[in-house]
Amino acid sequence: MWYLQGGTVTDYQNQLAAKNAALEANRTKIEFVQSEAKKEKDVFLKDCESLENQDRVVTEELKKLKDELAALDQTIEDEKGNLEAIKANSTDLPDKLTALQETLKQAQNDIEPLREDNATIEDERANLDKQLADLQTVNGDLQAKLNALRADRAAIQENYDKRSRILFNQIEKPPWLYYGDKTQIKVMNVRPSMTGVFLDMGMQDGVKPGMEFLVRRLNPPTPTMRSWRFKVTQIFQDDYCFAVIMPDFGDQDIRLQADEEVQLERSGNLAKRKLDQENPPQDGL
Repeated sequence: MWYLQGGTVTDYQNQLAAKNAALEANRTKIEFVQSEAKKEKDVFLKDCESLENQDRVVTEELKKLKDELAALDQTIEDEKGNLEAIKANSTDLPDKLTALQETLKQAQNDIEPLREDNATIEDERANLDKQLADLQTVNGDLQAKLNALRADRAAIQENYDKRSRILFNQIEKPPWLYYGDKTQIKVMNVRPSMTGVFLDMGMQDGVKPGMEFLVRRLNPPTPTMRSWRFKVTQIFQDDYCFAVIMPDFGDQDIRLQADEEVQLERSGNLAKRKLDQENPPQDGL
């Protein structure tokens, strides 16, 4: 080992000699190297100063950490004391836990009837909800019927009011077609058998069942001078009636047309007069 170390020292000496020779040979460069070294030294000094400042900062932080560590150690010591107190006080925890378990068991036993009552209440509530839904359905049906009845009532009231106005007007001045009164209307429709017509007139115009009219055609398809006779047999509405075309009057071969204008003149009841002539009253009857 000593031999090896001696060899290493010799090597170092040889290297030093070579370096000295090189320094001697490069003496002209010493000034430049010294200048550069000075620059590097200045940089190194600045770096050292910066490191010293950083060292002071780190030292202060370490001091703070030491203070905090000391406070933490004190806290740990205090907590150890508290832990010991807790351990001392926890000797009766099993008994307390047992008592709490018994209390919990008793509370569960006490709450079981309440759960059963709650289930019963829920069933009753479900039944009540179903009954309520049924009642709401029934109420909806009743409401629909009530609305229908109200609509019917409104329609009846409207008809009543309309009829009342007509009746009141009749009371004040009853509509009536007197003998000789004339009116001009259009034939609404004609039976194909030419036995009757529908006329646009009714009670509000003074028409009554049994009235007979002398009929003059104003614009027949073929000129005719013969008059027809109508006899009212049915009144369907306040402004709508049916009249029989009395035979043996007018030119029956010239058919009446729907919408044909005619003039009606109230006349006597020929059928009644003919019946009276055929069946005169007998004495003593």
